[in-house]
Amino acid sequence: MDNSKICKICELPRPLDSFRVSNKTGKPLNPCLECRRERKRKEREYNVERDNATKDAWAKRNPGKVAASKKKWKSDNIGRVKADRAQRKQRIAQATPKWLSSLQKEAIDFYYMMAHLRTTTTGTEYHVDHIVPLKGKNVCGLNVPWNLETIPAKENLKNGNKMFPWRAEHRG
Repeated sequence: MDNSKICKICELPRPLDSFRVSNKTGKPLNPCLECRRERKRKEREYNVERDNATKDAWAKRNPGKVAASKKKWKSDNIGRVKADRAQRKQRIAQATPKWLSSLQKEAIDFYYMMAHLRTTTTGTEYHVDHIVPLKGKNVCGLNVPWNLETIPAKENLKNGNKMFPWRAEHRG
């Protein structure tokens, strides 16, 4: 019994476990998994918008699976999560001017206290958002009271690292 099959695309003999198996017949299907993955990658590159829309639609239909996947990724990548948090703390420290008065520093603390208070009283999570992002593509903001606002976490996470155009719809 032959334990290999020739892929129709790469024309190389591959072991049978390198092919998907038909649910009906139990026989290996062409192309091999490697060629199939390459074809899918090229399709995604060619049509990024459609691929992203498909992923977004799936995520909206499966919020529990998305949350579980994120939680699993974080537990599997603790070092990366800690490194990202450390970088964020460092970015905030670097973006906080030394010339701020103690009153202005207290105002920054007040924003974080308000976000915590709003979260505990409403049950909806709130974040402190930098209006001009600390690490933007074209501009970097400062960690100063006049660049902060307390907004729902959902809005902040949707915003990402962008400054406009979402601001108009958020404030409108």
